[in-house]
Amino acid sequence: MQASSEASKQFVNVIEKCYLVQHVTEPTRHGALLDLVNSSDPSLIDEVKVLSQFGSSDHSLLQWSVNLASEHSEYARECLDYSKADFDGIRSQLRDIDWDYELTGTVQNC
Repeated sequence: MQASSEASKQFVNVIEKCYLVQHVTEPTRHGALLDLVNSSDPSLIDEVKVLSQFGSSDHSLLQWSVNLASEHSEYARECLDYSKADFDGIRSQLRDIDWDYELTGTVQNC
């Protein structure tokens, strides 16, 4: 990257210090490369295409693809299917428990 003004030089310095890669390599406006597509990973952006101008603008459109890898995580755990539960049987067993006896004493003792 080249810079002529002090502000431009500071901008270029920041780009270089942050190790950013400029992916646009073709002119985008009247033979000048004005548009930026920067990333910190050179493999993140595929080919950048400079397309035709947008409407009455004198800037060309840019098109690129971003390479994103998704992480596929398999988390296997047992899940209960409550629709198959025997609720009548559960209720029957709970009715047979002597709750007064079971719940006698302090919380710490129980």
